[in-house]
Amino acid sequence: MTLPFIPSISLAPYEICFIRLFFALVVWRRLPQKIIFAAQPCPAGLARLVDLRFLANPVLYHRLRSVACMCLVCYVTGFFLSFVTVYLFVLVTAYGSLRNSQGASDHTKQVLALILLVQATVYVFRDCNHVFNPGFQFAGGAGYDQIAVFWSQQAIIAVYFTSALTKLKRSRGLWVWKCAYIAIQLLKTSEQQYHSSHDAKHLENAGALARKAVRYPNLTRLALSLGLFLEFFSPLMLYSRKTIVAGGVLLFIFHHVNARYMRLTFNDLKWCVVIFLVNVPYLINAFLIHPFRS
Repeated sequence: MTLPFIPSISLAPYEICFIRLFFALVVWRRLPQKIIFAAQPCPAGLARLVDLRFLANPVLYHRLRSVACMCLVCYVTGFFLSFVTVYLFVLVTAYGSLRNSQGASDHTKQVLALILLVQATVYVFRDCNHVFNPGFQFAGGAGYDQIAVFWSQQAIIAVYFTSALTKLKRSRGLWVWKCAYIAIQLLKTSEQQYHSSHDAKHLENAGALARKAVRYPNLTRLALSLGLFLEFFSPLMLYSRKTIVAGGVLLFIFHHVNARYMRLTFNDLKWCVVIFLVNVPYLINAFLIHPFRS
């Protein structure tokens, strides 16, 4: 049986190596050396089903993290991918759930767990598919590594599209109009950063930007609506390789602007955009090397 594979995307081996290597680095940097949460007062996610306080055991967590390190090495080299992706998904999800069970929600790890989930699905399906003969095949002869990357790209795009839908739903379609009141959020974010770092420049920069937002509400609506527009139509980026790269560049700029003016730094999501969407090796080959060869 042949399964559909919509985009005609063929990844070179060096592209897959680049993606795996740098995604592994992002995952490794997001696994802390020790867990500082010894309780889960407000269980969230997986913590509602499992008591995750065992992660606070330093000896046990050190062993789990050491296994994760070996799994990431196997992930980069392409060995035991089904076990590796499942293990990393469970560990990242467990840590994220325990972190979110402290009374405040932090969704910075969600995109990593989501990418690991879709890749685990692909590689577990691959191993199960080998049991059956002739089994399933993807149209166009697409390999499992290409499917894993494409599904990861879909997962990243889904994060942005869900964000757009959430904004429209919670604001009852009035998000563009209400975003002129972003000055309040700017001040709240700057005060949080000030109490964390005691650096007065956060208050000064946010205060100046908040005054401009209040003074020019329509200009504020126009600027912020561009971000909503980009998120809402992000699924169209998956049309071809060039649209994926172009969309990735736009999303990277979107994150840079958010970090610069809104003080919203989604580093995990930003680097996943660079790794899976922009795909630097393809970008260099397509726009710098290939034109000179032609």
